[in-house]
Amino acid sequence: MTATLVLHLHGPLQAWGAGSRFDSRNTEDVPTKSAIVGVLAAALARPRHSDVCDLAALHMATRVDRPGLRLRDYHTVGAGYPTRQRLLTAEGKIAKRAIVTERFYLADAAFTVALTGDDDVVRELSRALARPRWAPYLGRRACPPAEPFVLGVTTDEPVALLEHRLPVVRRVRAGGTTVRFHVDDPSGSHRPLRDRPGERSGVWASYTTRPVREWATALPAERFTDDPFTLPAYLATVP
Repeated sequence: MTATLVLHLHGPLQAWGAGSRFDSRNTEDVPTKSAIVGVLAAALARPRHSDVCDLAALHMATRVDRPGLRLRDYHTVGAGYPTRQRLLTAEGKIAKRAIVTERFYLADAAFTVALTGDDDVVRELSRALARPRWAPYLGRRACPPAEPFVLGVTTDEPVALLEHRLPVVRRVRAGGTTVRFHVDDPSGSHRPLRDRPGERSGVWASYTTRPVREWATALPAERFTDDPFTLPAYLATVP
């Protein structure tokens, strides 16, 4: 028997990186599977070096409620410090100038994610997220989720739930009625990012691309709401 855990990812800032380097931390336009698996593993108190292939095997369906606005945060570190307090470079040398980095975020974005798998596994994840060992965040630790975060566990078919039943959290006048979907599908195309966690070799994680089916559809205006706290009422919840 399978069940589906439904999460609503929203907050002031989100950042879903995939392959970014230190001096430029980009964000994808939708949550990455590796980040969602990280949230689940942290809630379960799994150390960083743990195997997460069981969590990566969950079927993930994502609806873009609000795409958000891309925000660029310009950083400088180390300017004006006395020599003894300056930062070290990767070569172990003292940095002579300020280190410049830029980080990108999605501001005011919202996503609804459905994770489907074995009933016992999904229930365990729901309990862990209710009392997480390490606090969840939306891609980076500086991006805590807003409430409601966990909408519940349901027996609903995930794609039908997201596309036809669960309201979209967006003001129609602000974003129109077209909604995008990203769903794990073996027959889909491989997105050009490696965000599916694989087996680990020591402390190093491996990632592969995952096939995803993507589409956009226009929904009727009555399918939209600006109150995310109404969402759990639309789930066929399981006891």
